[in-house]
Amino acid sequence: MSPYRLVAIDVDGTLHTSERTVPPEVPPYLRKLEERGVMVALCTGRRYRVTLPILREVGVRSPMVLHSGALVRNPLDHTTIFRRYLPPDLARTVVAVMKARERHPIMWIDEYDAGIDMVSTRAARETIEEKYLARHGEYVRLVDDLEEFESDRIFAVCSWGDFDELANVGEAVSAALGDKVHYHVAKRIIEENSILEVFEGSVSKWNALSMLAGMHGIPREGIAAIGDNYNDVEMVRKAGLGIAMGNAVPELKAVADYVTVSNDENGLLRALQRFFQ
Repeated sequence: MSPYRLVAIDVDGTLHTSERTVPPEVPPYLRKLEERGVMVALCTGRRYRVTLPILREVGVRSPMVLHSGALVRNPLDHTTIFRRYLPPDLARTVVAVMKARERHPIMWIDEYDAGIDMVSTRAARETIEEKYLARHGEYVRLVDDLEEFESDRIFAVCSWGDFDELANVGEAVSAALGDKVHYHVAKRIIEENSILEVFEGSVSKWNALSMLAGMHGIPREGIAAIGDNYNDVEMVRKAGLGIAMGNAVPELKAVADYVTVSNDENGLLRALQRFFQ
């Protein structure tokens, strides 16, 4: 009998193959875990609206950790269990730093019921931001100046681009705001572009996950976590069992208890079968 009562599963690069599909053997296995009393929590940097169809495809019912830990939501009734917003004054500073470094900032915002997920100014032609905003246009609120935008429901400020350039922007944000904010850069998110996301200082997948586990009386030793990217490092390191995908960044593999094969070799399923007998 497995000692793990909660398994946290990243989506991109972990649940999903490189073709952004779920291997057909995975959903029935995850449903069996839930039937045995194991919480199966998708734990992702994605927003609620785009994660919900993935959860329904998989067929599990546990709460989801979203926006890299800024939001925990129950998919059964859409209620919010936990959320942590980036204060407006800090968001404005982040926007200013990004613009000074010639990055295009976009805000993730908590207005799901109103049909809005992000706020942005118009992006330059033929850029990744323009393509992204166009693809998700019905969920975007366009404004003239993001530094003048007022909201107390901001999850994060993000920008896409080259990994090293974004890491430098993140360092500049950290120099300006210190531990009032938390940032990470994740690799290979859209068309091989990386993404920089800046949150309120206490936000992380692990903090949200441990809060969720505590609500159900699950100790750290009862949590298994599996991922592939930089925003998964803390949860993989601190969980009772930390698993890195074979396609994971080296920094994640270095802290994992176990490294499985890649997401294109059914690494998630093979790891779960090993530890959830």
